[in-house]
Amino acid sequence: MIRNIIFILFLPVFVYSQQLAIKRLPDNINTNNAEINFVQINDSTAYFTVVSEIEGNIESNIYTSTFKHGDWSKKKYTKYNSDIFNTGNISFSEEGRTFFNICNNEMEDCKIVYLSSNTKEGFYEISALFSEEVFNTQAFTIRHGIQTVMYFVSDRKGGFGGLDI
Repeated sequence: MIRNIIFILFLPVFVYSQQLAIKRLPDNINTNNAEINFVQINDSTAYFTVVSEIEGNIESNIYTSTFKHGDWSKKKYTKYNSDIFNTGNISFSEEGRTFFNICNNEMEDCKIVYLSSNTKEGFYEISALFSEEVFNTQAFTIRHGIQTVMYFVSDRKGGFGGLDI
């Protein structure tokens, strides 16, 4: 009886289990800095954010790497970076927009912006999210049925305090 109950409780684990391989990324990507938000957009291309401290200042930039011959290549600086802002937390929508953060040098004033397909100039702010008094970061877009939905982190009023999704 007990054996049957245990089997029934764990049946979903066996039926829906998927194989998952956890592999450390090579040293040319995984460094002593903080590498976050690794987004693999296809079998051979990934984007990620590198947060580092340079001469006492926090710097955040978006890099890319390609998967060739069984390993990830050396990271490359992307067009999503700026000489004026720190950038990070990239997300791609099916409609061709690329969303990411821009933050000031102190990483206190962050906004979610986007670029349309294959453009470099003009980071566009999202008017529905814009506010001088609100911190918005870590946008992630996903398709739910016929809608594209953006999840993000914010300290806006109505949350539970601090940064909420």
